[in-house]
Amino acid sequence: MAVQWAEFVNRVRKQLETGDDMYRYHGQKPFDDEYALTRAVALSLRDHFSQSFGVPADSRQIHHHVVYRDGDKPEDRLAWKAAKPYKWVVVQGLRFVPDVLVRRTLDSADNVLPIEVKLVKGRACSQSIATAIGQCLAYGVQYPQSILFVGVKHGAMHGKSGLATLTAQTREDKALRRTLADKGISVIFRDVDV
Repeated sequence: MAVQWAEFVNRVRKQLETGDDMYRYHGQKPFDDEYALTRAVALSLRDHFSQSFGVPADSRQIHHHVVYRDGDKPEDRLAWKAAKPYKWVVVQGLRFVPDVLVRRTLDSADNVLPIEVKLVKGRACSQSIATAIGQCLAYGVQYPQSILFVGVKHGAMHGKSGLATLTAQTREDKALRRTLADKGISVIFRDVDV
């Protein structure tokens, strides 16, 4: 039985916040690079998409519903190329492309969810996070919702210039998340070392 798109997007957020499915596709913890994290997120989301919408997980079609940058298999690369009209968001003549793109249908721009994936390893990560937020803002010109998933390694926590926490604690943190949520952007910080 198929679920509504909004319910599916909420499930995706929850899975990215708390689920362990993505570790099944990595083989070991912690994630060593951004590609491994992106791949694990995409493959995990394929399972969720399959369960939610009845597209068999072993079909070639699933590659087109959940596509990701630099996919491993020929089917992934074909799907990435075919998704060009949906993944390219052009602002000021520049193309912004999400790391993972989830599409409910293959012939419409309705019900598309771009997901930007970042892996922060060190304390000097503000530029990487700011860039990812900017990318999600660009996706907002074409799609009503996007997700920024920031995988955080222990080396990026604490210290003079590191992340203090993974949740919005300060007034400024909460205000930024509210501002982004008002623009349809969900921001998820998650420890990927555990």
